[in-house]
Order: sequence, then structure tokens, then C-alpha cells
Amino acid sequence: MVLALLLISAAIDISSATLAEPGAKTPEVSTQELREILANRATTVLDSRPRAEYAVSHIPGALNVSAKPGVPISSYVSDVAEIGRLVQNRKDTPLVLYCNGPFCGKSKRLAEELVAAGYTSVRRYQLGIPVWRALGGVTVIEPDALGRVFREDRTAVFIDVRSPEEFAKGSVQGAKNIPRPLVLQGKDVGELKKAKDDGRLPMTDHNTRIIVVADSVEGRPLRRRADRPRSLPQRLLLPRVHPRPPGFHPLTPRIFRFASSDPPGGLSPIELGQFELNCRRSGTSSSCAAALVRPGG
Repeated sequence: MVLALLLISAAIDISSATLAEPGAKTPEVSTQELREILANRATTVLDSRPRAEYAVSHIPGALNVSAKPGVPISSYVSDVAEIGRLVQNRKDTPLVLYCNGPFCGKSKRLAEELVAAGYTSVRRYQLGIPVWRALGGVTVIEPDALGRVFREDRTAVFIDVRSPEEFAKGSVQGAKNIPRPLVLQGKDVGELKKAKDDGRLPMTDHNTRIIVVADSVEGRPLRRRADRPRSLPQRLLLPRVHPRPPGFHPLTPRIFRFASSDPPGGLSPIELGQFELNCRRSGTSSSCAAALVRPGG
């Protein structure tokens, strides 16, 4: 049923699809519209899921607030009062909400509460993070969740895109090296093809979580989040990466832009072409907890 709705709504281009539910109380945006919204940076995009879900994988540029007090997890909804503080109580602030896809009620409940509170520009990306990934979108992992993934997900693959020389000095334990300069335009060419053939990239389960790490960023700074973790989990790093581990200090998070249509470690083209890196510095060394991507085929 969902697929049928998507195909009907999409017409020719699936990225223009919406769920198109009858009787919806707030309008939807398509994946392509969300890409444009993120690029324009004039709209506040809110991840309406709990913090733990947001931390492990969220759309680049999306913000997250705490839960509404006294609500059971089965009826989870974000706190409208916190959103008010985030947007300085400007009720005309353009807002786009998303959660876990077509059957997720979190963004619907939040949209209804925002409208009831007087917000005048509330839209939903109801297809949510599953369709965002399915259409080649990358997601961001926060440093605290990076530690959890490292400890608990034994299938996760870490890709270090620094030079072989820098990689040899130390990296996340178990990381594979795919140097960014060797990643060429297109699919199944250059270093990515080699990485598929030699086992650096997983080829037997295309739902494997891949985390890309680097030590430099390019582009414009993003807005800081009040709840941004203050340190990268140090036990993920080999000792020689950070000779003076006490006191990681946060650098300004930035957008890293790829020239290639394939991000390092990603197997399907992405049109947005960007992901966020959360960088930390210790002494003269730096490291970045980076985008979460899903291989695509």
C-alpha cells in the first residue's frame, strides 16, 4: 500500500513523492523538497524522535529537543515549549518535522501540537528517515552514539578517509582506509571498486552500518546545538592518535562536501552530497566523528 501510494504520488521521479494521506492536518514535503530546504537553510528541520534515536542517525542539519514531560514512550512527542525556546517563540518560523517513516506517529503528533500552539508554518517529511536513506541520503551520528555503536554493533564498519600515511599513525580500532583523493566520480570505479573487491566494504549485507571518519572539514559552519556532546569517546581511538587525550575541545561543526557522487563507503549516488562532521581536537591532533551512510547496491 505504501509503495503504491509512493508510486502514484511520485509520477515519474520517486524523489518527488509524498505519502499523500487523505485528511492530513499538515502538509508534507518530498525528499527533493527536503534536500532543497536543507540547502537553503531558511527552515528549521526537527527530528521528532527521542534523543537516543536522533543521536545514532539523523538527517544532516536537523535539530532535536527533549520529550514532553509526563508522556509515555508509546505516545512520544517532543516538547513544544522547548521548540519555542529554540525558535525564540517566533510562531511564524518555518518548521519541517520527520521521524521513522510512513507509519511513525511522532511527527504527526508534534505537528498537531505545534499548530494548536499557534505555529503557522508546519510541514512534515512523513516518508522519514527510512526513505531518506533508501534514496541515497546520508545521516549523521553524534559522538556519544558513536561510542555506543562501537561497543554494541559488532557488524558496523568504520571507514577512515584520510591519507594512508595519516591512517598508519592510528585510527578508530578496526577501521578500513579508503583515501578520499582516490574516490572518483561515478559508481564502481577507482578505490571504491577496489574496496568492494578486497573486503574493505561489506558486500554480503547492504544494510551494514558504515561510519566514515576524517580529520578535516570544508564549508560553512553549522549552528551549534545546546545538547552537543562535549567529547568524542576516547576509547574508540588508538593511543597514538591523541598523545594528550585529556580535554578534547569542540571545534565548530562544518559541512564536508564531496566532489564525487559517491561518498566514501557509500555505494549509491547521493544528490545532496554533504554530511556533517563533529570534530574534536587534542593538542596538535584532531579527529571527527562523522556521517553515517548506508550502502546501496
